[in-house]
Amino acid sequence: MTCQDYNWSDIETLVQPYLDDVLFTALVMQGQSSNYKVSTAAEQAMDKSLPDSIKRILRALIKAGC
Repeated sequence: MTCQDYNWSDIETLVQPYLDDVLFTALVMQGQSSNYKVSTAAEQAMDKSLPDSIKRILRALIKAGC
């Protein structure tokens, strides 16, 4: 996986089915203030309700500092 493989909207799409409306809205709103940095989206989206496969992707993006 490379940082170019994901953008902010990809993170939104990955986590949207699992986050409640409040958390998802916060994620969407955070995008502009963080200049859509993907690792920030991954940090913001990380939630215990996510499946392990999605958590692995988010952790990799955070670690890469995308």
